[in-house]
Amino acid sequence: MSTIKSVKDFIKEVEANSEPMKNWKDNCLEYLETLKPIVPNEVADWYDKITYWSAPVILGLYENELSDMPNSVREWIDSLGDDRRMVLYDISRFGYRIEKNLRLIIMTSSSMLMANNYYVVKKGDKAYQLTTDMKNATKFTRDELNKVPESLQIGWTIKKVYV
Repeated sequence: MSTIKSVKDFIKEVEANSEPMKNWKDNCLEYLETLKPIVPNEVADWYDKITYWSAPVILGLYENELSDMPNSVREWIDSLGDDRRMVLYDISRFGYRIEKNLRLIIMTSSSMLMANNYYVVKKGDKAYQLTTDMKNATKFTRDELNKVPESLQIGWTIKKVYV
């Protein structure tokens, strides 16, 4: 059992018989969750498949280019730069949180000088509509965005949203 799991279990067992005590418990549990590094989905999938994920083992796999570590995981570890060791040790001590899914919406460019921003809504296979309500805009993955007709993307800005 990890240290963080033990602490979480202990905090959950504390009786919250007053509002300040309940707030304290909630704040403690929230803080413990923030100690977990955020990893992309493909990294989380890989961690789920391996049986032993201590930082030295992961670093050894990373440094051995002949290991079966997926390229996406290796690239993510590369992207950590100087924080690599600290993040991997934090994962082995605290666990990890999975990154929210990145989605992209298409909106009018600020250079178009329109009174409102317009967003693209996908209606069917190749039919698109415009809306001024960003909540109704279609949230595309990168692959889906690449399939949007080229003519629609001219003069538009891509905006990142997380779901």
